[in-house]
Amino acid sequence: ANAAPEPLVIDFGAPPPYRYVQKGWYGPERWGPESAPELSMRWSEGRESELILWLDGNRAYRGELIVQPLRFPGAGPQRLELFINDHPVADWRLTEPAWIPLTFSVPAAAVRPGLNRLRFRYGTVARPADVIPGNDDPRQLAVAFDRITLRAEQPAAGGGPEPNP
Repeated sequence: ANAAPEPLVIDFGAPPPYRYVQKGWYGPERWGPESAPELSMRWSEGRESELILWLDGNRAYRGELIVQPLRFPGAGPQRLELFINDHPVADWRLTEPAWIPLTFSVPAAAVRPGLNRLRFRYGTVARPADVIPGNDDPRQLAVAFDRITLRAEQPAAGGGPEPNP
């Protein structure tokens, strides 16, 4: 029997996720010190961010994303959309100023063998210096990313005979 493949885990703040991280990201940084233990993360840059991941084709995946929206006085819910190879996969509204685990399902039809493009799109982008009193951060921020995990949900087609029920 084939063992389930190991999940793919990307820690956005750990060096080096550079082979995954494409455009639309600021560099890794520490989140703290009020959070214990201090965690590593990176902010989105601008309206969209992209990751490139190597995945098996013909497989569905289950994913979990741990994120926190930029919150500021008067901010409405942050919209976060996820696309895989331009297939819409998830559409969330983030309202809590906290690290939020988000789950999503990737249909096998959206996955290519080899390189796959994950694209995040944000409803609101803001410069903390413009919207948070006393903050001088000039960056264009939307969502902070801690980690993403992807697990293959089923064996690839043609992976051997299936037992009959």
